[in-house]
Amino acid sequence: MIVALILHTEKFDQAISDYETGLKLKLDLLPTSSRHIAEAHYKLSIVLDLTSGRLSDAIDHAGKALASVAARLTELGEGLGGRLPPLPELPNDSKGKGKSTKVRLARDDAVQNMSKSQIESEIKEMEGLQEDLALKVGILPIFLEVL
Repeated sequence: MIVALILHTEKFDQAISDYETGLKLKLDLLPTSSRHIAEAHYKLSIVLDLTSGRLSDAIDHAGKALASVAARLTELGEGLGGRLPPLPELPNDSKGKGKSTKVRLARDDAVQNMSKSQIESEIKEMEGLQEDLALKVGILPIFLEVL
């Protein structure tokens, strides 16, 4: 929400900084196949695309978003076919020091926690996003050559 406001006021450098910080945190806490990773790369690519001189960075992050979506689709397909292993037990963090935060965050969008209809719905959503990203990754380099 805050980044959308920054974009509205055209403070692109601030938006880039905020998205990069958020992406770094997510990369430390979540697997590449997390939809949150794909979304973070995608949003960063949009801001970079709107920023003068950052088109090659936009292409790079769009490509990383596409790779993340592809990993998610593979994981969703495995889940739909019942080929994913069960999630490991959460460690007991009795001291409350947050050491299991990464495990909890990674589990929040785990395919193993989804119903068949949720998996099917997300597959459709991810396939649409994959098409959009593939177009973006295919089109942006053409603009880079023209510049």
